[in-house]
Amino acid sequence: MAQALAEAGAEAIAILDLKQDLGEEAASRLSYDAKIPVKFYRADVRDASVIAQTIENVVSELGSVDILINSAGIV
Repeated sequence: MAQALAEAGAEAIAILDLKQDLGEEAASRLSYDAKIPVKFYRADVRDASVIAQTIENVVSELGSVDILINSAGIV
């Protein structure tokens, strides 16, 4: 999804996930390939306060959120 957004002209992308190493790698690779800011934020979607704080950080660091894609799964 993030790559498709970059290819469609996104100016910046935030990736949220629990897996720090995979998230940082994906953000770094996409930022390099797409030549846009891509930041990783470690966040647990089960914790509303963490998500609220993360969204505040995203807005502060990357600007307003125009598109939000939720593809989290809880097992």
